[in-house]
This record gives sequence, structure tokens and C-alpha cells, in this order.
Amino acid sequence: MLFLGYLMCVTSSFAQLNENLNVLPEEVYIGYQPAYKFVEIVEYNVLSTRDNDAKISNDVQEITNMVQKANYCDKRYGFNYFESIEEELTIDRGFVEIRCVLLTEHGNLYDAIKDIFGKVLDRDVEVTISDESIGLHYFGDGVNVGGNNNAYTKKGTDQHVIFWKRDVPQLDAILNIRLKNKKEIVGGFTKNIVGSEFSQRKSNSFLSQGQPLLDFFQNDADIYRLRHIKYYGELIEEYYSKVGKYPFEGDEDVPIYSFVANDMQKKFTEKGAPYPHKRYEFKRFISTLEEGLGREIKEYYDPQLSPVNTPNFYIYKIYDNTYYFAVHISKHYGFATKIAEHYYKVEITNRPVEGQRAFGLYELISNKNYQEVINSKPVKQGFFEDRANQFLYHTKGK
Repeated sequence: MLFLGYLMCVTSSFAQLNENLNVLPEEVYIGYQPAYKFVEIVEYNVLSTRDNDAKISNDVQEITNMVQKANYCDKRYGFNYFESIEEELTIDRGFVEIRCVLLTEHGNLYDAIKDIFGKVLDRDVEVTISDESIGLHYFGDGVNVGGNNNAYTKKGTDQHVIFWKRDVPQLDAILNIRLKNKKEIVGGFTKNIVGSEFSQRKSNSFLSQGQPLLDFFQNDADIYRLRHIKYYGELIEEYYSKVGKYPFEGDEDVPIYSFVANDMQKKFTEKGAPYPHKRYEFKRFISTLEEGLGREIKEYYDPQLSPVNTPNFYIYKIYDNTYYFAVHISKHYGFATKIAEHYYKVEITNRPVEGQRAFGLYELISNKNYQEVINSKPVKQGFFEDRANQFLYHTKGK
């Protein structure tokens, strides 16, 4: 599983955790990255503490609403310093899994560790910080650790201390929970749920502090964005080779736009171009490609559900017999066009013009700097691939 080899906290009691939600997980993973002021919490095999089916059904709806608004973890744990910005509920091998990504604007490491681990472990904790290690002190059941972590039990007491090396990038813990009278809720969910509350206010607040989390996320996201422009560019060129024209070519007397945006991103595309144009739904773009290619194709979207600095969607535009396809990234990388701070555009076209920054497809994908980016390994590869898999056939309702 995700957490093998990391520290493991095993406790037999979780009774004081907020049970107003009427569900509890059998296991909770905590991954805190102090340098990025970022924490990931994953609840595995979430079960109901009730035995009344009607009430369980109501609980399922309440949980759905909370995850969609990204306030499940806020409600569950009541953190003082962390805000949930993205949440998702997935059905994994017959189990309900809830994942939360949280950020903090709080700069005190001591407070942050005490807040996140104290609330999730559901007990009073004390934190010690030295040049060599970070210690977490608490009372409770036994602890088993692996990797570069150490754990000690004070002789003759129920007091424990966990030590992480100061130079490790992530502080990990797993809480195992022994539940009685549990009941499955997986049947109440018909699909995976994703929620995001990364508002522009929060974005600006983190940006004003130079939050490195944005680099941490955007570096990975850019890898996928740049892979996606190659993916769509090759489909468009293949369509041309089979049909003899580009998607929507000749359909209108004004430019046609199609925004590559899922249902959570569509609201950010509403502004549109300031001149006469037509807008075709992305579903129409996909069906047009599939009809011309004679096969079903996968859909890939910008990994970011809410915009930070850059638009969180891609753009296909065609006018007369010239098309453009654009993605938005966070850095120059030696080939992108700067639009604003932390906002760059990479664009391909079938009619590149010398001196302009729209590439021919094969000019771009043969660029050494481009190759270096798309062939690099993302730090959070599992997260980004899971996100992509949720929307592979989005326009078809799958």
C-alpha cells in the first residue's frame, strides 16, 4: 500500500474523534511536508457507525456534499491552522477512501505539527525540535516504525515519542482504528467524487507569501500539461491525414473555440474572446475526432481544478484553415511564451510563422528542453495519474 516503509502508529482507541459524521475509517494516513506547508490525509475503508439504513443513506449524502465543497476534513478534524483545498472520495476495490489535501498559511513549525498530528491522532501531543530531529510525544498505544524514523516508549509508562530526522522532506504516520459494530457504506456511492475550494482569495494569499507549495504542485502539473499538448496535437494531425481537414474547419465564418475543460473547470472558461466567435463544446470536439479517426479516444484535462496564476484549461481554436492548440504552464522552460508572472503559454499550430511563438507540432516535440520536461518523473505521480483517470471519458458520462 501507499505507506509501506513509513512510520506506523497503531492505536486501539479513536473514540473521541468527531463522530458527528457517523462514519469512521479503519486507517488514516498522514503525510506532512513542512517545507511546502502541505499535508495529505487519506482515510481508508470508511465505515458507518450506525445500523439504520435510512440514516446511513442520509449520512452518505451529507458526506458527498462535504467532499464536493472540500470541507469534509475541516469538519472531521477541526484544524486550527490548516485548510482543505481539495478532497476526493473514491471507491477502491470495494472500499470507500477519502483523500484531503490541506494547506496552511501559519509559519510556526511547532504549532503546525502539533495541530495536524494532535487532531488526527486525537490526543494531546508535545513537539520537540532540534537541529537533528523532530520529536512527537504523546500517550497511547504502541508504535511500530520503519524507514528513517525511531520510536521510544518511556519505561513503566504509556508515554511514547516518535523521532523524524530533521532533513526528511515528509513526516508520515498511520493510525489504525479498531471499530465495533461497523457497517459498509460503499453501496451508497455510485461514482467517485472530487471537490475543490481553492478560491482566488486563498490563491492570492499563498502567492503573497511566496508559497513553495505552488512550485511543488505546478512542477508536476506542467509535466502533464506538456504531455497533453503532444497527445492532442498528434490526434489533430492524424485526423487531418484521414479526413483532409482539421476539426471544425470551414464550419463557421468566424473563429471557433473549444475549451478542454471538465465540469469542474467549465465555469472558468466563461469569459471567452473579446471579438465575434463561435464556441463549440469539448464534447463535440471529442466526438468529431472519434468519428474521423474511427475509434474511441481518451480525454486529458489540466490537472488543476481551480486556477492559480494560469487558466486551468486548454484551448483549441480554428479560423479558416489554421488551427491553434494551447496549454498554460507555470515556467518558461526555454520555449514557452510569458503572459504574466508564473503564467506562460505553449501553443502549436499547423501554420507556424517565424518570429511568433506558436510552434509546429513536430518542432515542439523535438525541442530538447521540451523533451527534458515531459520525460522527467513527477514527484506525486500517483496523485496526478489518479486525477487523470477520473476524467478519461468525461464527455461520455463514464
